[in-house]
Amino acid sequence: MLHQIRKMIGLVIAVVKGYCPVESVARAFQEPKMDIPKAPGLGLYLENVHMDGYNRRYGGDGIHEPLEWSAMEEQVASFKRDTIHKNIIDTELKEFPMMEWLATLKVHDFLSTVGARKEVESGASEQAEPTGTREGSPLSHGHTPLPPSLPRCQ
Repeated sequence: MLHQIRKMIGLVIAVVKGYCPVESVARAFQEPKMDIPKAPGLGLYLENVHMDGYNRRYGGDGIHEPLEWSAMEEQVASFKRDTIHKNIIDTELKEFPMMEWLATLKVHDFLSTVGARKEVESGASEQAEPTGTREGSPLSHGHTPLPPSLPRCQ
């Protein structure tokens, strides 16, 4: 799933801040696809690489050496602290991507689904007005409403 982690974080924050009911989490796994706001990617990085499967299969075969990072733990921790974490903090303090994104949650159209592209492909006019959107929502273009039986965000 494209942007899976960012969408998971976005939905949880929307629920915690009261923009969506907790039932929206279960709704996110149903069809039609729910329009979930993606949290900013700043701060997401691969924390750890586990090579257990490789090491079990090849690490003791006499040809390959096991892949382990334990000897480099201090250097890795230093790089994360001095380079990665510093960049994340500096960027957030300079550009405010999380604060800007949080401000969009109150205007996000949680009532819609991601279905407009399917409508266009099935022959519906590209000029058609989006339905089920909040008036003036900058994030509402191209979405269709949820069926009435599914839980809706407020």
